[in-house]
Amino acid sequence: MKYYSEQTKKLYESQEDLEKAEKDFEEKKAVALKKKEAREARAKEVADAYNKYVELFNAFVKDYGYYVDYRKSAGDEMLRVFSTLLDWPF
Repeated sequence: MKYYSEQTKKLYESQEDLEKAEKDFEEKKAVALKKKEAREARAKEVADAYNKYVELFNAFVKDYGYYVDYRKSAGDEMLRVFSTLLDWPF
C-alpha cells in the first residue's frame, strides 16, 4: 500500500517513511521561517540606521548650509570645484 503526504505532495512506501518525510519537511520549513525572520529583522535594522543617517545629514545641512566629505583629500575637492566652475571635465 502507498501512502500520500499532503505536506510533501509525494507517495511513500510505508507509514514510517511518510512520517519521517513529513518530520523532515516541517524541520526544513521551520529553518526557512527562522532565516526569513532574521533577514527581515536585519533589513529593518539597516533601514532604521539609514533613516537616522538621512535625518542627521539633513539637520546638519539645515544648520550649516552644506556638507563637505572630509574623507577626500583637499586637492580632490578643489579639482571638483574648479571643474564645476569652469565646466571642464577632469
